[in-house]
Order: sequence, then structure tokens, then C-alpha cells
Amino acid sequence: MEHLRSVGDEVCVLDPAVDIRDRQALSLACSSFMEGQVDVIFHLAAMSHVGDSFGSSAEVFKVNVMGSVNLLEVARAQFPRAK
Repeated sequence: MEHLRSVGDEVCVLDPAVDIRDRQALSLACSSFMEGQVDVIFHLAAMSHVGDSFGSSAEVFKVNVMGSVNLLEVARAQFPRAK
């Protein structure tokens, strides 16, 4: 984020309290961004610790897979030109 801002990009950051597994909450949170003005989306919301997947595989799936699907669906609806 700091690098993007340092090169002159405007950066909007999703509130970390938003649950990416909740498509409606995600959609509402994204609606505060300038609709149609989002050019690029960097998706970093994930459970990345491999050890977590051993004991919580269903939760890791919900966050990493279904959360990504939710983000893609919201992006397609609200920011159709974003990459």
C-alpha cells in the first residue's frame, strides 16, 4: 500500500473487520469505493499459514476459496473494468 501511494496511486483499503465470507457485507463495504473508478484490485485476504489448514480445513476453504469467489462476484458487479 505504501509503495502504491509513493508512486502516486490512490489506494482504497477494505476494512479488515469485513468478513470476506459474507458476500452482502463485502458488497456493502465495497460500495463506499468510487464505483467504476477502481482500476486494479489486490486480493490479499486469506488464511496463509499451512498449519492452520490441518486443523481448520473447512474454515480455510471458506475464507480462501469462497471468500475469493465472493470478491470476484462483487468486483464483477461493482467494478466491471477492474483488473
